[in-house]
Amino acid sequence: MSREKELLASFIADFKKGKKSTDPIKYAETCKSLIDLYGSPEKVAEKLGIGKETVRILSKIVDLPSEVKSLISKRKIPLTVAFDLIPLDHARQSEAAKAITGLHHRDARQVIRRISENPHKSAESISAEVLAELERREVNITLIALPREIYSLLEEESKDVITLISHVVEEWLEKNGALDYSYEVREDNLISLAVKFSRTTLAALRKKTKNPANLVERIIISWLRKTKKIK
Repeated sequence: MSREKELLASFIADFKKGKKSTDPIKYAETCKSLIDLYGSPEKVAEKLGIGKETVRILSKIVDLPSEVKSLISKRKIPLTVAFDLIPLDHARQSEAAKAITGLHHRDARQVIRRISENPHKSAESISAEVLAELERREVNITLIALPREIYSLLEEESKDVITLISHVVEEWLEKNGALDYSYEVREDNLISLAVKFSRTTLAALRKKTKNPANLVERIIISWLRKTKKIK
């Protein structure tokens, strides 16, 4: 297989799979190699049938600092978010990348936008500022239902059951704990609770399940079983 056909086959295969099966940096390097081969982003775009701006931006990912590319390779920064780092200067790219590592793509883009508007302010402080604003603005409430006897056991642990639930869930997420869940639940024996989580906690729950409330209930019961409060 010629070098041209090899590059085209690699790029098209990864593009069709949503770039999930390969290192995003290798994907970008393939794009850059195609530009070198054909002479311009326009010719590559025409050959592949995709937008020339997509090709142009992908090729520029290769020029990001090595530490930034490492974060992209490890998927700690989504490729689509990395696109927004390109207009920043080299040093600022590295600083911004560290400040957005692990953030949801919408949050990361807001942080990058603020960083570009405030060139003399540290990226870390800007990230904290933006996230604090979002935390105040949004109401991250999850409605859960616990058996009355489970609620009573939580009350024995703390007068502030809601805060206890929040702490237990955050600890479970941090440790990525297992779930030991086997408990008979009767619908006529439930207490409904509204638990406020931080944006990051709720986002982490949503990454694990489409039903955060159900997961929270399982985490709490598993925690009580682990602490020998229930058998």
